[in-house]
Amino acid sequence: MNIFRSTNHKPKRTRARIQINFLTWAAAAAIVMVLAAWFFRQTVVGKPAPTEHVSGAVAQALALDDQKEKSAYMTNFIFTRIKFDRTDFGGVWGASFSCGIKNNGDRAVTGIKITLSMMDTNGNICHQEPFIPFYDKTNAPMLPGQSWGTDENNPCLIPALPDSWQGGFDYAQVTDVQFLNSK
Repeated sequence: MNIFRSTNHKPKRTRARIQINFLTWAAAAAIVMVLAAWFFRQTVVGKPAPTEHVSGAVAQALALDDQKEKSAYMTNFIFTRIKFDRTDFGGVWGASFSCGIKNNGDRAVTGIKITLSMMDTNGNICHQEPFIPFYDKTNAPMLPGQSWGTDENNPCLIPALPDSWQGGFDYAQVTDVQFLNSK
């Protein structure tokens, strides 16, 4: 009987040995998955949003930059139609208002606020009214080149204007805008 084995002898692969190998690989894969999940949570999920946990001065600077960007973009809106009419509300004078507005800029917006200014016969502003209901009836954003507007047959009503307003020169201007992907 030869007690020395040859160098090319391979041990038998038993069922128990195959199960141990499988369990070793499964445990290693589980450890890798746990480490990957931990890494993802540390690098992506755990990060605060850009405006979270910032000092008051930084938050003010971010808000100022946002306001400057909005102010610059507001010049891209063109009123396609605008109509003011003097209206009698049972002895109290007011106005009915309808208009259309077009986005000539390059960004999609989800909301527009305008301010209506009513002038007296001397050209002085006698009343200003903020006006917000600019949206598409489908709640879709206003894309570049698109127009929104109020219904001409169902105008917006502004009751109780001062007596100095005689239905003279009036104008509207965009005073705020909400971008689709605000910062």
